Amino acid sequence: MLNDPPNRFIDVLVVDDHDLLRRGVVSALTELSDMRVVAEAASGEEAIRLAREVQPDVVLMDLRMPGMGGLEAARRIGMTQPQTCIIAVTAWDSEPWQRLGQSHIAACVGKNVQVPDLAATIRRTLGAHRRGRQPPAIAEPTRNPFDVLSAREMQACTLLLAGHRPAQVAREMFIAPKTVHSFRYRIFEKLGVGSDIELTKLAVAHGIAGVRDPDPSGGPQ
Repeated sequence: MLNDPPNRFIDVLVVDDHDLLRRGVVSALTELSDMRVVAEAASGEEAIRLAREVQPDVVLMDLRMPGMGGLEAARRIGMTQPQTCIIAVTAWDSEPWQRLGQSHIAACVGKNVQVPDLAATIRRTLGAHRRGRQPPAIAEPTRNPFDVLSAREMQACTLLLAGHRPAQVAREMFIAPKTVHSFRYRIFEKLGVGSDIELTKLAVAHGIAGVRDPDPSGGPQ
């Protein structure tokens, strides 16, 4: 094709825990002449690792996934790879826009988005990202206290916040139940909280995905 720029491809990492949905997005993007899928991930943890390895231009990030959610994965990628443009793909009816911005997410599209609209969003958002034009919400991201947790502590924390009992967390992480209790103790100590409710409220305040405020009214339940 005449007049193509030297690096005409937009390299995309597609993240979604649903295989059919992920493969559908990959198939659609493969048909576009200016984009190529350089990696696929089925979890937030895998997305962070692959983003570091393949250095994509764009990450299409599902927000609701088991384990580490898309918001937290996006935040960690954005902190270490500010050159990468992150676009959320979600089925949520209403978006916590402030939390999206704090997670370094530059744009958001619905899972029912049509391919031409998705492609246009990728091109437009990446262009703005490269020019340094970002929404005010992400201009000054706040420090997240959950950064002090190790990857395994964060995994245990996310599962506990999702309502899993220690025995379930143990099975999910392939560890002994007493190890889960050790993780829980270290998490509380590192984050300076003294109860599950305090931990949950801290997670809500810092946009950890999949966590519901135990007391949205601020009063007794």
